[in-house]
Amino acid sequence: MRRPPRGLFAALGAARIVPGHGAVGGPELIASQAAYHAEVARLVRGAPGGAETRTAIRARFPGLLLEGAVESAILAHAAGAH
Repeated sequence: MRRPPRGLFAALGAARIVPGHGAVGGPELIASQAAYHAEVARLVRGAPGGAETRTAIRARFPGLLLEGAVESAILAHAAGAH
């Protein structure tokens, strides 16, 4: 799957964002998701492997409830998708 160009969603100018999970919000949700993915990518690059990466992400984002999201983010960033 191809990733949309960086900034595409923000450029659409949406006033309301309805995520797949979580509360409805405004454009700030796009910025917070971009920041999350940038931080996860940094953690994936900096950790030596699977268990260490998961531990680092859980420590950085202690409120994450979707374990599957952690796994998919690790796989995507490890593969260079983000």
